[in-house]
Amino acid sequence: MYSSDHLTEELLERTWKLKYFYLVDIDTLIQNIKVYINEHKNDTGFHIFHGIFDTLYRFPECNSYFQFLTSPRSFNFSTSQNNQFLFGCQDVLQFLLRNHCILYGFDQLLNQTDSDEIRISSKSDKGKTAPYANPNNLAQNYNKYKKRFQQKSDNYSYYFLKRKYCLENPLKKDFGFPTVLKHNEHLARFIFTNPSIPTFDKHIGQTRSLKYYSDLYNEIMLTRQFLSEMDSFIFNYSTEYLYGFYFFRSVFKLLDFIYGPKTGHLILENSDFKISLKELAGDITLNLISQVARLPITYNRYFLLQYILYHLISSEKLERDIRPRNKHALFAQIPSVPSSNFQLILDGLSRAGYYIQNLNYILFPFLEDLWYVITNHFPEIDLQTYEQYITSNSDILTFDFSSCKIQDFEEIHQVCKEETKEKFYKKLRENPDSFPNALSMPDSAAKAPAIKLLADYLAPSRIDDTPKDITELLFQTQNNFDSQTKFLKSEHLNALFEFTKQMPT
Repeated sequence: MYSSDHLTEELLERTWKLKYFYLVDIDTLIQNIKVYINEHKNDTGFHIFHGIFDTLYRFPECNSYFQFLTSPRSFNFSTSQNNQFLFGCQDVLQFLLRNHCILYGFDQLLNQTDSDEIRISSKSDKGKTAPYANPNNLAQNYNKYKKRFQQKSDNYSYYFLKRKYCLENPLKKDFGFPTVLKHNEHLARFIFTNPSIPTFDKHIGQTRSLKYYSDLYNEIMLTRQFLSEMDSFIFNYSTEYLYGFYFFRSVFKLLDFIYGPKTGHLILENSDFKISLKELAGDITLNLISQVARLPITYNRYFLLQYILYHLISSEKLERDIRPRNKHALFAQIPSVPSSNFQLILDGLSRAGYYIQNLNYILFPFLEDLWYVITNHFPEIDLQTYEQYITSNSDILTFDFSSCKIQDFEEIHQVCKEETKEKFYKKLRENPDSFPNALSMPDSAAKAPAIKLLADYLAPSRIDDTPKDITELLFQTQNNFDSQTKFLKSEHLNALFEFTKQMPT
């Protein structure tokens, strides 16, 4: 839980960043949101979260940032602009941004307002480890858990628990039973007590890691059955960030097409694409997948990866630059020419990597600052507001769009053109994303890259390597960033994009 002084300081810092770094007239934006909400609050299906996001997304000074996410020009690829499938994908990307705002706001407010603490010990257990522990020897069991926790504290799951959730200093020598905020109890108790955790952590990066990854998934699904609806949602949200099951279940299928015997383009059902997925085999593609995995969004990271790869494999040529140029300039008049597959793949994956960096360092931090500042100006938005919304829309917030077919995206675009969100929700609920009872493992030829990707994602260092936004990076580098000329509105965003190219992938 945060002190009121800390919250006030953070609100001021984020407000100043929006005003003087991102160059957003935040006062006018908030006033526009209030007007919009008053005009639509009696509309069927309207929610204050929708009103806030719809207004900020269309606000001119914000929209230039968001256009970067959805524009094919962001990749420098020559994908057809008149494509109903891509339009549907772009509608979904906008929807994912809104979902991220709501989940981010809920997580922030939950950590700020939850003042109840609980010590993960036998005294507080009360049968909560029943699926895998003997309730007759809880005290003895918990002493074993504590010893194991102390001995293996640098292993991935334990390290995650220590650094992200424990309230006391986890570096103390006598650190034993962890104390966490009450809403994190189920995750903390699962990590602390479940015997599959140390087994899985021990084998990360090894041949049998995929087998233990599947076992861990089964244990998590079993645990969810014992939780209330809201506790299950929080538990699932946390375990997805921690282990990435939604993301990797789809990545494993993709790897089968790249490395295994399967042919085609997964759900991209077009045999006329210039590039085959098998031509993407290699470390550059794996590095791109790892970059996407580390994005701050929890759900639908794979859909974003799929969107990027669609642009790449359907492209015939690369444009020279993502930034708009004067059409009368000499080099702007030289037409683009078809590129070889090798050139498309090499340059395309590199530029896609820059695209992900801009999302990581600019777009998502910018969006989170916007949501934090704006919602703090609406006192009616409290934890209960988030909980009620999540209870009614949990299936929508976690819906996996990678399960959709091309025709689904075309229908989604048609629904979105009608601007009826209820129809959009109805369309999604007609095709519920049922999470499988068991994870499908990759083909034998794809196991090595799958193990490598998992090991990269499950590295303890990931917990400490939370991406800084670009404002922190600018102050920490010695790069000569010309603030006198580049911060003009016309060049500001381009200058930021150029700067992120210097960041390590």
